[in-house]
Amino acid sequence: MMNTQERAARLLAEWLQCRDARPKANNVNIQLEKDSCHQWAQHLTRQYHWGSDEEIAEACNQLESRLEPLKKKVIFEILKHGSL
Repeated sequence: MMNTQERAARLLAEWLQCRDARPKANNVNIQLEKDSCHQWAQHLTRQYHWGSDEEIAEACNQLESRLEPLKKKVIFEILKHGSL
């Protein structure tokens, strides 16, 4: 099983990939979801550097619950309409 630090690093790497993705279609809705995830990614980054394992785990849970739907939407839009 992955430890908390590894999980946080993986989630932050996935966030960066989603953040940098630029699908051609549905830009406004995806940007709104990116903005929501951005706040939680910043929170996870702070906890990753300064928080306890419990705080990091909670921040991971918060980001992961928002990042999964965003990843699916970004992948779908890029496969369907392409990327900029």
